[in-house]
Amino acid sequence: MKKLLYTFLLSLMIIVLFSNCKSKSEIIRLSSIDQLDIYRQNVVFDQELSCSDVLSYIPDDNLFQKQVRINVQFMNSEDSLHGFNEEKGRWYMKFLIHNANKRLRGNQKMNLPEGNDTPVLAPKYQYVITSIDDDDGYFWNYDDELCYFVNKGRHRNNYDKEVIEKYEIGGDSIINIFVMPHHKDSLNSKSYKTHGTGIALGNSLKIAGLVEDKEKPWAYATLLNHEIGHIFGLRHTWAYNDGCDDTPKNPNCWQETKNRKGCEGPISNNLMDYNNSQMAISPCQLGTVHKRLTMKNSKYRKFVKEDWCHLDTSRQINIIESVNWFGERDATSDIHIMDGATLTVHCRLSIPPNGEIVIHPGGKLQINEAATIHNDCDLTWKGIRLLKKGGQQGELIISQSAVIEDISQI
Repeated sequence: MKKLLYTFLLSLMIIVLFSNCKSKSEIIRLSSIDQLDIYRQNVVFDQELSCSDVLSYIPDDNLFQKQVRINVQFMNSEDSLHGFNEEKGRWYMKFLIHNANKRLRGNQKMNLPEGNDTPVLAPKYQYVITSIDDDDGYFWNYDDELCYFVNKGRHRNNYDKEVIEKYEIGGDSIINIFVMPHHKDSLNSKSYKTHGTGIALGNSLKIAGLVEDKEKPWAYATLLNHEIGHIFGLRHTWAYNDGCDDTPKNPNCWQETKNRKGCEGPISNNLMDYNNSQMAISPCQLGTVHKRLTMKNSKYRKFVKEDWCHLDTSRQINIIESVNWFGERDATSDIHIMDGATLTVHCRLSIPPNGEIVIHPGGKLQINEAATIHNDCDLTWKGIRLLKKGGQQGELIISQSAVIEDISQI
């Protein structure tokens, strides 16, 4: 027994001595502007893209998924005979929105140009039904004059905003989707064919054809994605230059056919063309969308749920290689720059409340002259931590004109 006790004590002493010999980690917390000013230098880092270039906003793995606020405005006649009833309408649009989100997540490879190597990226945005006060985000409006959608003829009203101006709710921060029936007189004509159609008008959109096709909500999911794409700055690609080099002009074929020149195949499957797929979104198109959703001076930023105003403690952003953040960006969690990695911030970066940037030994953070690091929620973040272990320490370089603000004073 004494021998066992002696062996145990000896082992414990060896562990203690070994632990004391190991190099301890030191922490330098920079939680004031004065402390950060010590790390300022007269240096400008190469900036390949500007803070306003759409290519600066192409989503990457470190970008959190943005939630876009929407609601649904069901239009009907005053006798309730020409639109969805509440039970059917709510089921239909829940199914449609769910399917539209699924199709966004299932972004497909571009068909054009043939043999292309265009990357297939996660779009990183989804729709979320948003309520105001005690409602559930679904609304029913009964109006004989404004309920119908007419896109042909003398009484054409597809560009008319009157129904939006009268019934939209939260239009400055919620995309209102107006579900409208085709006109009853059109439906009485034997030559008239109901069809899915839509139009984006400012921050809202109208869609029609759904009421007449009550059993196929999935069939109109890409129509919704297409029209919201217009709201977020995307244009048709077939007729003219849409501003993206990775979306080539095309004959705008609905499907492959030998009866139309240029439609023999392959044909476009891009979301913003009129085709029977509409399942591909290019990197440049995604950059266009995220630029509108991210830039602080963009009015479309108000349509995004402010997830960056809450610290997500279940995850962290780990920078494990040399990375340049050229566009504006909002983080929802702590940022860790690991050994051997460099993060260069070129534009605006928002850190969530009580969040921090941690630079591990061998890691480096560079803050360019045009950069601003702040909290975009009128709250504060905890600053930058430099970790030191042995002879190695995290490195921080701040350009002289870079702006760092909203740090809590610890």
